Amino acid sequence: MYNVNPLTYTQLYYIFNFGSLSTENEKKYFTEILEAEVGEYVKENKILEKVKELMILAFTTSQTFIKTKKKKNLLA
Repeated sequence: MYNVNPLTYTQLYYIFNFGSLSTENEKKYFTEILEAEVGEYVKENKILEKVKELMILAFTTSQTFIKTKKKKNLLA
């Protein structure tokens, strides 16, 4: 499906770490994606809002978990 090649030595000079998004910005990002995609499949407004709420909660909770694990691994 995908072929991943290592970066060349010259490309390594152009890798920048811009950090990660804040929890609030992640939530906004997920909300925008969900509003663009989920509405196509869920037509009833009440259900749509609940689905978006639950998915945003799941995404933000999983991101918080991953960030916490990553910090623990860095400190160990």
